[in-house]
Amino acid sequence: MYNKEIGEMCRFYDVVRVDVEERSKEEQLQEDMSSEDQMLLSKFLPLLREFIPSAASEIESDLHACSQNELHVVILQNCED
Repeated sequence: MYNKEIGEMCRFYDVVRVDVEERSKEEQLQEDMSSEDQMLLSKFLPLLREFIPSAASEIESDLHACSQNELHVVILQNCED
């Protein structure tokens, strides 16, 4: 009594569920990075640019994304006050 449509829906649900879990782990790591960690990383960026440019660009984009998210939170908090 296997229904093909139900089987396809269940497989689709499993894929979506895994994707959501992975995304939440990445978001959680970004949220866990303190401002002190960000400052430390930004101090070593020139050294990383010289020896590992790909890692430096990835860190810069992460720091930029994190700062943009913090800016949106500050703006939202100011609007609510």
